[in-house]
Amino acid sequence: MATTTLVHTFTGGETYAPLASGVLPAFSGSFTFNMSRTGSTSAVPLFDIHFVRGSTSTVCFNQGINFVFGQSVISPVVRNVGDVPAQWTCTDWTLWSVAYRPSSTQPETVGNTVTWSLTYTPAITTPCEYGTRPAASAGSVSVITDAIISAALVAFGAPWMAYLLAPFVGMAINSGQLCGHGPPSFPAIGPAALLAPIQDKLDWLEAVVWYQLCECIPGAHPTTPYVPPVVPRPPDWPPDLSYSCDPADICATLKLILKRLDELSSSQNVAIDARTTVYELPDPYTHHSGNVHSGLTGSGTLTIAGLLGVRLEITDGLPGRQLEGNPPYIWDIGWASVSDGGAMLQEKRLTRSSQEWFPAEMGLATLFGYYLKGAETLRVTELVAGSA
Repeated sequence: MATTTLVHTFTGGETYAPLASGVLPAFSGSFTFNMSRTGSTSAVPLFDIHFVRGSTSTVCFNQGINFVFGQSVISPVVRNVGDVPAQWTCTDWTLWSVAYRPSSTQPETVGNTVTWSLTYTPAITTPCEYGTRPAASAGSVSVITDAIISAALVAFGAPWMAYLLAPFVGMAINSGQLCGHGPPSFPAIGPAALLAPIQDKLDWLEAVVWYQLCECIPGAHPTTPYVPPVVPRPPDWPPDLSYSCDPADICATLKLILKRLDELSSSQNVAIDARTTVYELPDPYTHHSGNVHSGLTGSGTLTIAGLLGVRLEITDGLPGRQLEGNPPYIWDIGWASVSDGGAMLQEKRLTRSSQEWFPAEMGLATLFGYYLKGAETLRVTELVAGSA
């Protein structure tokens, strides 16, 4: 239920006109009027409560309420949406107001304050109808703490997810962006989530902490907040981690922590060494000439290993057809290729009298192939990493 109120303090000389008005949200079902006043009086004033369509000032509903002699609080008046059709002309009202029917014989006492309240069931069920924003405690950037994750998981009824989200403790998150819309949908979850990529785990984190970092923007009337879903624990989810600690031997616990840190540091070094071994390639800017294969004609293959590249030189039989350039482009001499003995890795058209070629996969190549279309003679110089 929700309640909205209007208040007026009498100054004397009031005429039949709205004493007070306010925004009226949509509602459904039954609703209740209450009225009270402060100060002593013997007047029996009558008031008209109107629901009004603001765009046209049309009165959509009229309800008369009055005090009896000496009364300060009326009995609640309960109505239902749409009843008494003769008095109910629309349902798209936007305002409500109270008008006073003045009496020359029993005017309301100057200084008395009258309060009208309307209690209703909101019809608007869309959460955060005025939008969402970061909560005051979150700011535009939030640092994820263990307390934030724990509180969020309690709201979800899923404290068992703590181990899944633990890697994000200490991470900064753009709560301004996260809270710019309603909560993300909660992805399906099962034991495989523990092995999921970090981006997938981030989706679970955002779906959970949204309810801790974000809030509804307030508006003309109370809004309905988003309610976090209750996420049941999958039947085959692994048991929670349990850490024992003996208060009588804190030193043993500290030694175990240090041991685990040493193991973690060692595993990181192994991973770094492995990545270096895999991804460290020879420096292409430091190389020298190795074996030279001269007098090659027609087509054939050479056995190679561990090269950076090759220098290709046409030593005889250059064709007369060339295109302008520096050096000139030689037309349609032939091709060179490298392969690993099972499939071709790359190929290169021969277009200059002398050119160097550094294929990206050269380190995998075990065969160099060549094909010359005419009477050309080719010299191949192996280029080896390092200084001579």
